Amino acid sequence: MAYRALYRKYRPENFENLVGQDHIVKTLQNAVKNNKVAHAYIFSGPRGTGKTSTAKLLAKAVNCTCQDHKPCNECENCKSINNNSHPDIIEIDAASNNGVDEIRELIDKVKYAPILGKYKVYIIDEVHMMTPGAFNALLKTLEEPPEHVIFILATTDVHKVLPTILSRCQRFDFSKISEDVIKHRIIDILNLENITYEENVPSLIAELADGGMRDALSILDQVVSYAANNITLNHIYDIYGMMSSQDMVEYLLLLAESKTKDVLNMIETYIGKGIDVKRLTYDLMVCLKDAIVYRSTSDETILERLNATQAKQILNYYSTDKALKVTEILNDAKNNYKLSTNYRLFFELASLKIIETLSNNPTIFQENVNNIVMENKNNIAQNNNVENEITSVKIVQEEPKEVIIDNKVNVTQEKPKTENIQPNVEEKTNNTSKYDNPEDSEVISYTMDEYINILIQGDKKFKESLIAKWKEIRNYIDDINTRYVAQLIADATVGVANKDFMMLVFDFKMLANKAKQKNNLLLIRKFIKEIWNYDLEIYVVERSTFIDLTKKFFELKQANKLPTPKEIPHVSVSNEKNVVVSESETLDDATIELGRDLFGKDLKIE
Repeated sequence: MAYRALYRKYRPENFENLVGQDHIVKTLQNAVKNNKVAHAYIFSGPRGTGKTSTAKLLAKAVNCTCQDHKPCNECENCKSINNNSHPDIIEIDAASNNGVDEIRELIDKVKYAPILGKYKVYIIDEVHMMTPGAFNALLKTLEEPPEHVIFILATTDVHKVLPTILSRCQRFDFSKISEDVIKHRIIDILNLENITYEENVPSLIAELADGGMRDALSILDQVVSYAANNITLNHIYDIYGMMSSQDMVEYLLLLAESKTKDVLNMIETYIGKGIDVKRLTYDLMVCLKDAIVYRSTSDETILERLNATQAKQILNYYSTDKALKVTEILNDAKNNYKLSTNYRLFFELASLKIIETLSNNPTIFQENVNNIVMENKNNIAQNNNVENEITSVKIVQEEPKEVIIDNKVNVTQEKPKTENIQPNVEEKTNNTSKYDNPEDSEVISYTMDEYINILIQGDKKFKESLIAKWKEIRNYIDDINTRYVAQLIADATVGVANKDFMMLVFDFKMLANKAKQKNNLLLIRKFIKEIWNYDLEIYVVERSTFIDLTKKFFELKQANKLPTPKEIPHVSVSNEKNVVVSESETLDDATIELGRDLFGKDLKIE
């Protein structure tokens, strides 16, 4: 015999086995017992909550020939309904039979008497998918059907059903099934199937099911196929891309200790394993909620994800106020996931924001922060590239705070006194410049005509060469110095380019607007120049805008009305830090950045 999925194998065969909908069960049992069954019902509610199962149970109950217990599952009618072979029980999928013609055919057959049972029962699933015309065709028959006909309409979107239909039916609203009820049902089935399991496996499956019994049994089916007859929590973590409770606790402790590098490494490791970032964000919020609850109650039995030991670990580092602040940051990240497919970017930004938020307050983590600072100082001092940059220039401090840096001076000349100067602990430790998230600035956009002028000056071969290189951008995401700018443009595509400019196309408006900010445009330009030695003016458009540009370009080309190429617009570089660089002797960006970090914004370079 072919394998039957667990949700089909353990579909309720009587009202007593239908869980989570006690008020509906009692109402229908009384209606059958007192012979007060309505001519039309509508069952609404989330998926997997028992709507179709209840409809079949009601169909069995009204056709059962047993006098004492309905349905009995022993009479011929009950058996044939269980086998899906009863001629008087007609199931219709309204998603594929939603037209007027199908409903008229149904109405023509309604008048015929039942063959075996007392009632003909029409179960119409996903009834909200029916067209308005089909609903209208059904109205009269639904209001006054023959005495031997019962209609049961099932839907997950009852608000899409016409009010005139709803008014002709008894309505039952199915609610999500509680996790506790699902958990006990899972335990019963595991015992019936002779499957061993870790203690918290049923609870986790119930949580993942989100109130749907069918979903819970489908999850269990998948886990059993993966783990055979001994299910552990790690099996579920592997299948559904989840982080274990202890790993989440360790992650929260790393955040509290301001161990930025370890946090980013942990994110990298789990994303490599296929972790579900959206799920992880939610689970971290649950862990923090558990910790707050445990602080107030000391009751381990009401914790969702943690045990008492894990809750205490978190409470050693998080006050209630801090836990709530971190939860707010994570919730903001979760909301941002709706705006982009690059979940990792928002999760990493949220993690960095959490570290900053926690470290800004005097806490027990200050010693760890100081250790990180000293470690970074040592890394800077030991890096040969940075040392070579420092010793290859002469820095002289003069009044009023002006510095002259001369590349040609002999390195044996006396170095400036820097006793009171503290090096920047975030200074780069390799040859790549540091690209921090700049302050918000004006958004740079152009007219359609200006964009067309840019478009007509594109060089296809140069564009293709950039596209071929573009995947290299992702290599810079793992570098803390370049992560911001690399993540900003990694998912963009090159729309048009030549040796003087590049137009980046973004799928999402939010990211496009971020990249369009003047400071970000200059940052992207600097980054491209550093990694590929192309000094390109950067333009940013949304995908929809680029499509409109392309259409207009081809319309103009077909009509031989393409404009004569003009000078492309440029983003002016403001002299915000009073920096002057001579044309004859231009210092490399790393040296300039070093000078700014050492001597502040009033810097003159000659």
